[in-house]
Amino acid sequence: MGGYRDSVKKSLPRERKIRGYTVKRMPVGQFLQAMERLQEAPEELMEQLLPDKGNIPFFAAVKMMDASAMKTVILKAAQLAPGFAVKLFAEISGMEEEKLLNDPDVGLDGLFELMEAFWEVNGLENFFRGAARMAQGIRGFVRNAGSKG
Repeated sequence: MGGYRDSVKKSLPRERKIRGYTVKRMPVGQFLQAMERLQEAPEELMEQLLPDKGNIPFFAAVKMMDASAMKTVILKAAQLAPGFAVKLFAEISGMEEEKLLNDPDVGLDGLFELMEAFWEVNGLENFFRGAARMAQGIRGFVRNAGSKG
């Protein structure tokens, strides 16, 4: 009865040490909070890129830009995105942002190692694969149920 669950539980480490940091497995509630945070992130980043766009949607504002304004936004994105990604990862993983930013042992390559470990320890690949299968099943069910009406 618990065969599948036991095998998944055994195959996923509860934590991993990467460059002096412990990457831990998060409970479902924390995962749900992380998904909420990730959903908010693009809008937050867009607001930082174009703070004075008023009530105009981001992509409409971008569409109205000339080449010079677009270049400015792209350069600003290149400047903001790395720090924003570190901040977001720190929030979701529970690691200290300042420590990640200032630790010479982390660097960009270490940051990606930490992110990969977080992905692995939390079984996110399995989760998203399962979610895709479930969504496909629901779409099939809805399609079939609609054709019988």
